[in-house]
Amino acid sequence: MKKRYVIAPIVILAILTALSMPASALEGRVPIDQLNRFEVAVPNGDFTVRWTPNPSPFTFYVPDETLYWVGIYDSVWMPNDPVHASYNGHTLPDSSPVNSLNTRLTGCGTCGVWFDNETGNTTQGASNTYQSWNWDNAHGVGVPIVYIEPANPNTLYYWFYQGYDDANAYSGCDGYGYCMNYTFHNVTASAATHWTLMVAVTCADDGNILFNGNGPLPDGYDSSTKYYHVAINNVTGMVQDGDNVVRLRTNDTYFHPYWMWLVGYTPVQPEPDLRVIDIDAGTPRPNHDFTVNATILNQGNADAGPFNVSLYVDDVENGTEPVSGLGAGNSTIVSFTGVNLPEDCYEFKVVADVYDEVGELNEHNNETSEDYQVGYVIDVRSDSDFADLLNDPGMPSGSVTYDSGTDTYYIQNLTITNCAGEGIYIVNTSKNFVINNCTIEDCKPKASGVFLNNVTKGTITGCTLRNNTAYGVELGLVPLSAEDPQFINITCNTFYNNSYGIELIGFNCTVKGNIVQDNTIYGVYVYGNDSVIYNNTIENNGNYGIKLYNSSGNYVYWNDLTNNNGGGVQANDTWRHHPDWAFNHWNTSTQVSYCYNGGTCTNYTGNYWNDWTAPDSNGDGIVDTPYDIDPTGAAKDYYPLKVPWRLCGDVNRDGSVDRGDAAAVRNHWGFGYAICNLWAADVNYCDGFVDRADASAIRNHWGFGYLLNCCKDC
Repeated sequence: MKKRYVIAPIVILAILTALSMPASALEGRVPIDQLNRFEVAVPNGDFTVRWTPNPSPFTFYVPDETLYWVGIYDSVWMPNDPVHASYNGHTLPDSSPVNSLNTRLTGCGTCGVWFDNETGNTTQGASNTYQSWNWDNAHGVGVPIVYIEPANPNTLYYWFYQGYDDANAYSGCDGYGYCMNYTFHNVTASAATHWTLMVAVTCADDGNILFNGNGPLPDGYDSSTKYYHVAINNVTGMVQDGDNVVRLRTNDTYFHPYWMWLVGYTPVQPEPDLRVIDIDAGTPRPNHDFTVNATILNQGNADAGPFNVSLYVDDVENGTEPVSGLGAGNSTIVSFTGVNLPEDCYEFKVVADVYDEVGELNEHNNETSEDYQVGYVIDVRSDSDFADLLNDPGMPSGSVTYDSGTDTYYIQNLTITNCAGEGIYIVNTSKNFVINNCTIEDCKPKASGVFLNNVTKGTITGCTLRNNTAYGVELGLVPLSAEDPQFINITCNTFYNNSYGIELIGFNCTVKGNIVQDNTIYGVYVYGNDSVIYNNTIENNGNYGIKLYNSSGNYVYWNDLTNNNGGGVQANDTWRHHPDWAFNHWNTSTQVSYCYNGGTCTNYTGNYWNDWTAPDSNGDGIVDTPYDIDPTGAAKDYYPLKVPWRLCGDVNRDGSVDRGDAAAVRNHWGFGYAICNLWAADVNYCDGFVDRADASAIRNHWGFGYLLNCCKDC
């Protein structure tokens, strides 16, 4: 490596290029549903790609050479209309997800925004900065760069697709749920000696890439690359004359390929090319030694002699390890042991050939950076991982315990944050587990507080989940399958200021007694069957308080929904008809006895909607007309409640907390008079007694606005 540029946090590919053949004309735009595509030949061409899964703002280095083409490809999550962007202080045209020429809105809440020629706004030999806004969370940015390398006499050839395609358009291939093909036309295999294929994907939980039937290629996509990934593969020897087919396979219905680049080049002479392709620090604990493993690949066409590899933590060198040499096409793992850091988020950067000992094909791709949280992140991917967690010396005492009588693991009393993924990640285990009394917050980028899949018999209770950039709790994956969670209980938690409060893609689950408020999008999102959602307080969420999508057999009742969806309809039930599916139910299945206005009534009961409280002509606490949940009238709450189901201090359940409630509690305590809502009466920090202190607290609340503290009633 003759010179080195410090660039973080990004992944870089830059390869010297080559050979000559007649230039291919720019094809121009094709209809959006066929994707935009073009093919180009560049004499003396060279290329690099800068990309990041956490893009705003995104600063990257551009080689100090004459620029031929710079494009910017931004994949955003939940865009508003329009999306705004700037590049090096230059304001780019607003892009509307609905109708702009350079955007496409697809499922999974994603939108592609691209600016396919920003060459004139790019500064060579310097750092450049792109930023976009007016979206909720970002998937990623890719910046392909083509430039002129005078020392290279050969011609660079590339074919480029830009724009989304949707996996829902295809189905049934090679055992995968979804697949799609793309074809690069008019390729001459002998035009170059080296070929590289780059594919940018979003919303990809699993899958792989085939090229002309070869593969799967080594760099694909899985849950670790879920929200944005540029897969970079060497396809030398796989290219054929004429049409070349890229086949993408996945089980994720919301998978979207975004842009695709096939590049042919010829090195001037055989040289090694060192690249850091992976950094793995495991799950590091504060103030305990851990190891960082870096995988170094020689992707060049000649062996590399001895070189050194360094680890930097937040740009401070943490260790250097020697490598005796590395053959062409081979990789090696370099281990940095004894790393010890306090609790925090860190950038781990690994630089290969740090002392410039090896001359390489590409001098700009020797380093890779990844963010890691040193803390109490939980990562369980098998039954044995629970046992390892139990014996982890870096975990606080008592935070992980095991009850052999019930074969249950307990994760408790932790504060967890993660700048690089989920706070708690549990998949592929048959063990029972309880997550109790944890605060899980600030998980990013586009990460959930808790993620569960292929698990059963789990409980999340008494936790606070806040400020997570995806979901507070995320259960399961689309499409529905036997691996989605079952029998999960989500009880007595508080969710606020997440993108979504709860996503439930599973079966036979219970969501009870939670406070779900001030989340950016939905409070509770359900894409699953046969679950019960009741006794929750759901308020001030940006979109629907509860959304049921393509689900059936769910029961939703006794929830208090207030001020969701900006004053619009507070819930949504989009039901896809299937002869074997049952409808969802927005009220109890049987008549129940309930307290209202100091008395007891018997009827079916639904949910409280603060925008639907009258009329109640017979005074039974049930609004006379149903609450329309689906605009078509297919889904209704037939028994909407006139007053909230869970109003702390409202002992007689008349919809207010006043002197009458205080008197009722006083008479209950002093004279044994019956009250119909004992839960609402225990307002004194949930101490388990209804007494003089509760009566006094209700009186002070009515008179002076003092706060009341009821149990969560779980």
